[in-house]
Amino acid sequence: YINQPAVSVLSGGNATSFTAIDLTTNTAIPTTTLQNIIVTLLVVFTPLAANDVVKFRPTGSSATAGLPTITGTTAGVAQTQYLTMIAGVGSSKPEIDYLVSVSGDAVSVSVVSWTGVSNTAYPALV
Repeated sequence: YINQPAVSVLSGGNATSFTAIDLTTNTAIPTTTLQNIIVTLLVVFTPLAANDVVKFRPTGSSATAGLPTITGTTAGVAQTQYLTMIAGVGSSKPEIDYLVSVSGDAVSVSVVSWTGVSNTAYPALV
């Protein structure tokens, strides 16, 4: 499914510990407990300093390495990037977790598209 235009689910996030983003916000994705939602996100990241990062992981995952990461190139300059990943299930709805390097960073996330996969060949959480 494609959201046209992309639907905002987070604006100006600055959590420095992994925090869930509810992907059903603004009806970007319908509420479901399906564990294999593949989501394409439009991410706008404004780092406080060069080399600050924003990281993402499926909600419910405890992974700390090998995560989708965007690294800031210039302090205070917004960067835009598309990211595709699997969402986890938190509070009976699809969610992803994010964190930034420092609370002065800011990240905004919109859902561009999503696919519900019920094939057991896909892992529940990555």
